[in-house]
Amino acid sequence: MRGNIVGSLTTKPAGLTGQAVVYLEDGPLEDAPSHLQSVTIDNRQMNFIPFVSVVAVGGKAVFANEDPFPHNVFSPDNEKFNMGNIPQNGAHVRVFKSPGVYSLLCNLHPGMLGYLLITPSTWYARTDAKGNFVMKHVPAGTYRVTAWAPRQVPITQEATVNDGDISIHFDLHR
Repeated sequence: MRGNIVGSLTTKPAGLTGQAVVYLEDGPLEDAPSHLQSVTIDNRQMNFIPFVSVVAVGGKAVFANEDPFPHNVFSPDNEKFNMGNIPQNGAHVRVFKSPGVYSLLCNLHPGMLGYLLITPSTWYARTDAKGNFVMKHVPAGTYRVTAWAPRQVPITQEATVNDGDISIHFDLHR
């Protein structure tokens, strides 16, 4: 038996609503979807693209540079890392072994900021611009569902999935 976790969330400020991620803290390991086990984060026009990236524990992030000058990617968070300088059209890869949130920074361009969320399971969904999300075909069971967005306090709720849809809502704030 499988169901969908559908829902919405709001953030304060509202501009972060479309940058949120909802994930299962304790998602089932059997039949886990393998989608997005690798993510590419581009340095483009002095920005990290996308602003928020997601990959599950054990997944890898490819940090690429499309700008005509070098960038550096580092994070002071969790398992701190520094990818060193990435030349134009170059890329560096890192595998993440622990869940957590990483702010992405460039020591050559202090105005650059992005986020990488490493989820504890492969069960997650991104929100759309209005804060809606759907996590499809989740095996039946009771799970801890967490909502996260940049610079917001994460919130976790319990949800029981059966056949059909279960609806859940989150209100995130600083």
